[in-house]
Amino acid sequence: MYDMGLWIGPPGAMLAAANLGYSAYAIYWHEKTHGDDAREDEWRPRTEISNTKEGGKERAGEEEGKGKSIALAAAACVAIVPFTWAFLVGTSEVLLRESEGGFGAGMKESVLRDTVVKWGWICAARALLPLVGTAVGVWSVLGW
Repeated sequence: MYDMGLWIGPPGAMLAAANLGYSAYAIYWHEKTHGDDAREDEWRPRTEISNTKEGGKERAGEEEGKGKSIALAAAACVAIVPFTWAFLVGTSEVLLRESEGGFGAGMKESVLRDTVVKWGWICAARALLPLVGTAVGVWSVLGW
């Protein structure tokens, strides 16, 4: 299962980050090319669109913030890869070495149990990164 996750996880994270990164760039480019004349209804339907100059400036800042938050979502999704390398690889290698020698071959049972619990907590924390990225991306797109 570890090897399958190693081959499936990083490309999935990179694909999600690339999609979100492109969205952030598209919003940034739209704001740079359209400036204060950018129409909010091009991004999402709203009933309170203002046609005043002040309203245009407010919308421009809102779209800029949306691009930054979508870029943050992309970073959170792709962060699973360096997080895995930094925190999970060492613990996984210890467990894989122990499994090759058979249970009880090299570690005390209490140390092995602690290592498995540590591995589980690291995996749980790692699973939160794409979840946070997804939540931030949805939050940004829906404009909550």
